[in-house]
Amino acid sequence: MNDINSYYTASTQYSLDVSALTSDQTAEVCVIGGGFTGVNTALELAERGVDVILLEAREIGWGGSGRNGGQAICGIGHDPELIKKQLTDQQFAQLYGMGLEAIQTLKNRIDQYDIQCDFNWGYCTVAYDQKRLDSLAGLQAFLKQQQYPFETQLLKGTELNQVVRSNRYIGGLLDKGSGYLHPLNLVLGEAQAAQALGAHIFQSTPVTHIEKGNKVIVHTPGGKVTANKLIYACNAYLDGLDTVLDKRFVTTNAFSIATEPLTEDVIQQFMPARAAICDNRPVIDYYRLSKDNRLLFGGATHFMEYLPRDLESHLRKNLRKVFPQLGDVKVDYSWSGRMALGTNLFPQVGQLQDHPNIYFAQAYAGFGVGPSHLVAKSLAGAACGEPGNFDILSRIKHPNIFAARPLNALWVTAGKCWHQLEAKFH
Repeated sequence: MNDINSYYTASTQYSLDVSALTSDQTAEVCVIGGGFTGVNTALELAERGVDVILLEAREIGWGGSGRNGGQAICGIGHDPELIKKQLTDQQFAQLYGMGLEAIQTLKNRIDQYDIQCDFNWGYCTVAYDQKRLDSLAGLQAFLKQQQYPFETQLLKGTELNQVVRSNRYIGGLLDKGSGYLHPLNLVLGEAQAAQALGAHIFQSTPVTHIEKGNKVIVHTPGGKVTANKLIYACNAYLDGLDTVLDKRFVTTNAFSIATEPLTEDVIQQFMPARAAICDNRPVIDYYRLSKDNRLLFGGATHFMEYLPRDLESHLRKNLRKVFPQLGDVKVDYSWSGRMALGTNLFPQVGQLQDHPNIYFAQAYAGFGVGPSHLVAKSLAGAACGEPGNFDILSRIKHPNIFAARPLNALWVTAGKCWHQLEAKFH
């Protein structure tokens, strides 16, 4: 990941002993993709004693899993109401239980394998106006109804100053059942754990094509893998490897900056609780503090889909609006990454219709740190004949997007504009 000017790559604590595939191999399961979903699926399978090979085209954690904001938020999808009609009332209720299980699965993984990824509890969704604050009050009431086991606090006006101090917000919802972490250290630590249990991991190994059948033959430049089952875990970096799955999502760019380390006095002036922060607009600002006191600030373009040439300048404008006093702070790192999103902004999980020995998971829509761990557990269980959550997740239908690749920027721009207008007038 040396070509990415990321704070995470500069501060990683793990170095994997992983090489490229250079010979033909066989396995019970072949996993393609070295992010949270792929690595955790391999780890779950290795824990069950299953012979598994994982192939990564670049490096473990090279994609979104090693570049995201590091916010581990309780939940399973952006807006489950969008897919409610596809499930029974009981199945829909189970989705909320899955959201809690996702974070618990992630935290158990960290504790079980002693992964050093700077995990901390504390997450606050902040509101710009009364309508959005009312929405957070409704969410808090719903969580209480669902017997959410963690403390939540609805903070209004100056009450929010105990968490974050900015004139941009009128309140927020503090959730002590969500948190934040160093995502690249997490996925690398999980890969190391998978290796220790016998999973075979190869990086710098792009897949060139796949022969589908009773057995799946995965071809790479250095050799092929013959497996009984295949799992696609490529997300936004599927890059046309499967034409069926490629039609179900578009990709958008998200970008981040990391400031120089800040003093404790400065931090107390704007983020005294050290919680992760995210607003609830259609296109969000999200930020948190690192272990060494840097402010990590992320976002995206609000209307037109494009990748700014100067990421630092683009995000500094947003930073100045939230914290004017930090407008001229030195920025040490800036980076971007792709994320995949489908029409209903819900993770796409299932099996290929004509090839039941091929499973997939993709399109977390920027909400994947926690959900990917639950999905990986579900994929591994399904591959071992344990339906579990997979049965519910795979029931959800995800329509194709017309000309998803050729018109990608157009669809994303249209979606952003629509959601901005919807938020303004409704």
